Amino acid sequence: MSGDLASNRVRGLVEADPIVLLEIAGAVAAEGRFPSDGVTRVAQDHAVRLPDADHGRLRATVELMLLGHDVDTALEWLHCTGILRQLFPELEATVDLVQEAGRQHKDVWDHTKQVVKQTVRRPLVRWAALLHDIGKVPTRVLLPDGRVTFHRHAEVGARMFDPVARRLGFDKPDNVHIKNISHGMGGEAIVEAQFDAAFRFTADKEGKWQAVDVRAGDRKWESIELIQTALRKEKALRTGAELRAIATALEAYRRDKGSYVQAETGSALIDHLAPNYLSSIIRLDAWSRELNYKGSSNSYRLSSLGPDGKADTDDDIVFENGRLVKGAIE
Repeated sequence: MSGDLASNRVRGLVEADPIVLLEIAGAVAAEGRFPSDGVTRVAQDHAVRLPDADHGRLRATVELMLLGHDVDTALEWLHCTGILRQLFPELEATVDLVQEAGRQHKDVWDHTKQVVKQTVRRPLVRWAALLHDIGKVPTRVLLPDGRVTFHRHAEVGARMFDPVARRLGFDKPDNVHIKNISHGMGGEAIVEAQFDAAFRFTADKEGKWQAVDVRAGDRKWESIELIQTALRKEKALRTGAELRAIATALEAYRRDKGSYVQAETGSALIDHLAPNYLSSIIRLDAWSRELNYKGSSNSYRLSSLGPDGKADTDDDIVFENGRLVKGAIE
């Protein structure tokens, strides 16, 4: 009886506001399990009402669900309840769309759920992962030898994003136009987009103009100098963290081999460490410059030239023998 009471209570809430269904999906993404059968039946009964709900709230609530740890379970619940068909018919069409034999996932839908879960928990990345394969439906071709191709599916999928954007209000307030969506290596998604931006210029005493502020869409003005400062700091911290990971790998290498890696370049160092001691390949710093390394059996120096790209300046980031000796204090 308690289950019936809960279902009836949910039904009342959903009848007043169908977006409650997406809030339930958010709970599924957080808890990793479907709600009761009664609640699922309520969702099946009211899924058809969601397209008429406020687009901004729809997008915001779906986005919260996408950021959940068990988002794959929530996406499957959307499919089982018919919500997916109502909000994302492009995704519903990928269910049972089989890819080439031997692929890791049975169909495009299963693959999409896994990709979304494996990407970093950032809104734009999760949206890109969710929609990155919708172009495979109209581009699927079965070749005579049994292979399946999806020629230019990323480009087609980007064009298919436009109706999704209108459906969920993505074209407001920033007027973002997605040109291409593709799934990169590992847990990455690549989104090529155009958006409206404005720049505020000021003139110095000599009459030279310089951009000082930027605004995307109708958002607030942001200082370009502050953005550049934040970006430099983030790059320095990221490079410092990567150098620390390499330094940790070097200590593990020394414990096993009895000495540090004896090499003269960063590339040679990484060739010795990966993949047994270092899970990722790190050859460049955040400024796309090769890391510097010089090591003997008992000591080493590992460094980045920092933002200015010059050796022996104050912004260098340096590790020696397992210790950070300069720059990038976390």
